Amino acid sequence: IRITEGQFDVILGQRYGVTNLMAPLGTAFTEEHAKFIKKEGKIPCFCLDGDAAGRKATQKKVSMLASMGVYSKVVILPDGKDMADMANICKDGLEDYIERSSLPFWQYALQDKADEFDAKINELRMTMLPDIMEACKSVRSDEENLLLSSYLKERFGISI
Repeated sequence: IRITEGQFDVILGQRYGVTNLMAPLGTAFTEEHAKFIKKEGKIPCFCLDGDAAGRKATQKKVSMLASMGVYSKVVILPDGKDMADMANICKDGLEDYIERSSLPFWQYALQDKADEFDAKINELRMTMLPDIMEACKSVRSDEENLLLSSYLKERFGISI
């Protein structure tokens, strides 16, 4: 079951072949909705708006369901877009877009941590860059340069 925010999301989604859409009108997804989904054994896929309110509501609803042992999927829509916008953009490819873009619960739950990790790694790379550039000055042959390039890519994730 795909959960969106508004009526037009459902109407346009169905127009382009997406089934099992529901819109609890805005972000008014309640514990009763969650209990129903759990009882039915469904795996919900949240496709809420790509704005701050939609992201906040997604986090809240996904957490509510997880506390009940139901692990949702999430489609993170582009900033400022809703499912109706994506229906108009993707048209008959909307179903494929949803399938390709949906993150399993664990990946959605770890997304912020992954972004934080990447930021810290990039910060560390930047502090190491002067030393790396200095070491690169010692390379004298094409063969050595090839080995250095491979080493830097494998060890530090840096391409030169």
